[in-house]
Amino acid sequence: LIDGLGALALPLLPVGRELSLRSPLNQTVRADMILAKVDAGSNIRLSGLLIPRDAAGGQGSQNCAETEVQLTEWYSLNPHFAAPRGFGVTDFFLPNTSIKGLLLRRCGEPVFTQGLTRPVEIVLDIDQPQGVQPGYLVDHMCAVFDDGLGAWSTTGVSSKNAVTNTSTQMICQSSRSYGYFAALYRVVREVPPNTTSPPPPEIEEDTGLSLPAIIALVAGGAIFLGAAIGGIYAWNLARSKKPVEPEEEEEEEVVEESESESEVKELPDPDPALTKLRQAAEAGTLTAREILARHSGPTGIRQELVWALDKGYENKRREAARMKVKRFAQQGDAEGELAKSDNDDDNQRESCTQVKAIKVKTRPR
Repeated sequence: LIDGLGALALPLLPVGRELSLRSPLNQTVRADMILAKVDAGSNIRLSGLLIPRDAAGGQGSQNCAETEVQLTEWYSLNPHFAAPRGFGVTDFFLPNTSIKGLLLRRCGEPVFTQGLTRPVEIVLDIDQPQGVQPGYLVDHMCAVFDDGLGAWSTTGVSSKNAVTNTSTQMICQSSRSYGYFAALYRVVREVPPNTTSPPPPEIEEDTGLSLPAIIALVAGGAIFLGAAIGGIYAWNLARSKKPVEPEEEEEEEVVEESESESEVKELPDPDPALTKLRQAAEAGTLTAREILARHSGPTGIRQELVWALDKGYENKRREAARMKVKRFAQQGDAEGELAKSDNDDDNQRESCTQVKAIKVKTRPR
């Protein structure tokens, strides 16, 4: 409804004009909207928003020389309240978190630009938590809603300014020109700085060799001299004897450790939310319908999730084939046992008939 209202009002707005639509301040849940139409060849500066001129480039027709901006701010209202917990930073989202939604249009068509060299800057209101215990710090972060994952994420956004415990706003920088942005925080344990410094080294005065040092040198020299004399005597004794050919020693095989067996340090997961979602799809606990309904964006389902779904379907197909072969094998064993039992009964009846025939033949007259 809000996006439709902006799409209807922007074509009627002249170039260089700005329109503000605000809800009554006495309402707890409300939304404000800023609509503007500016020249496409210049930077866009609005209240709490800076958009570089290349953010909306390459879209629309050649005759379209203006850019339409729609900035919506939500107060105590989350348009993506259905985002599942456990993905990205959705767990840090609070009910009273303020959200800003940004959408650009060229010639009436939405613009979705990613990988900007000059990021979009957007000012977000922040809430300071109350009752933080000593030894803990509040870590503020910028978040954006990832349509591909269906969850809030910190990928592609960062904070421009340092946030303290008295700050009320923070500037978030984004490498894409659209989306819903929010300022989140988490309470972490404070790591005390290392303020201890090693003591300066003591300056030792050179007073020459002491008596224990002289005794140690003399003893060391005597030991070295005795070892040298013993070595010379053993060498002469070995020369006077017949040399004994040494036995050939088997060379030990040196197994070179392959690169695959060497320990390789694992790299950190750049996107744990995508990894968790991909594992759920491979395990078969997440279907394509659920991904399409809750984890798809303007560009569709991510390629990684499509591969994971194919792998999950292949695993289910192989498991069904294994179960079918197992049932056929069990049925074959049961039929073999039944045939063996029938053969044993036939043999017993045949043996009984032969015994009766022998008895009748040897009966005296």
